[in-house]
Amino acid sequence: MKPGSIVRCIDDSNWRELAHQDFPRLPVKDALYTIRRIIPNIIQRDGPTGVALEEIRGVWDTFQTYEGTYVYEECHFRLNRFEEVLPPQSIESLLEEIMVEPLFINQ
Repeated sequence: MKPGSIVRCIDDSNWRELAHQDFPRLPVKDALYTIRRIIPNIIQRDGPTGVALEEIRGVWDTFQTYEGTYVYEECHFRLNRFEEVLPPQSIESLLEEIMVEPLFINQ
């Protein structure tokens, strides 16, 4: 998965108790979203990778990393809550898919 990938939420359960305070809404199982950013795990050394979505923006806050430094980062979701449905597409490839040859009718 990369920025621009279309993903489906496969796990909308077990949110931490105050998750709703960090987001205007939470992902819903089977709904589609667009990846905006991939975020390495900064809280736990072996923790899951994170993902920021186009459709749901998290609040920004200061977090202490597992190395003891502080970073200002957007609240985000675990990448393993999603599966890729469509990889990122370039504008050129999308245009090629929708372009059709003109239809000529022999008279």
